[in-house]
Amino acid sequence: MKPSLYHPTILNHSQQPHHFCKPTHFTHYSEGYNPQCGDHLHVYLNVVDDMLVDISFEGEMCALCKSSASMMTTLLMNQPVKLMVNWFSLCERLLKGEENDMFGEMNVFHLITHYPARVKCVKLPWHTTKHALNGQHETTTEEN
Repeated sequence: MKPSLYHPTILNHSQQPHHFCKPTHFTHYSEGYNPQCGDHLHVYLNVVDDMLVDISFEGEMCALCKSSASMMTTLLMNQPVKLMVNWFSLCERLLKGEENDMFGEMNVFHLITHYPARVKCVKLPWHTTKHALNGQHETTTEEN
């Protein structure tokens, strides 16, 4: 029997997402799309002196994608840009079932391995943020 994918933490972030808005100022931007389930989001970053001082998102997406984006924005806020590669690597490992203390409540997504079709929903915000930092203004999960 598969464990439930909709942990209360996921539902909470989906219903009351953190940093869900379009800011008035941003230095980096990317638009992400998951054609498999229709997730479509915009990620906005404000980088000052190699620090991610603000990150937010908006769009139409499933509960898993919105929850992932909400938790991601909280984790990455006020982090040095040079550490982003480490965060993206940790996310990849999490989506393969490996938990990590640094991820806090995002660890609820380690169960995604039981639902392979939904991995792209959780990964899309991270993938889109990576593209924003690289100056790429759009991406799709089909590039993964």
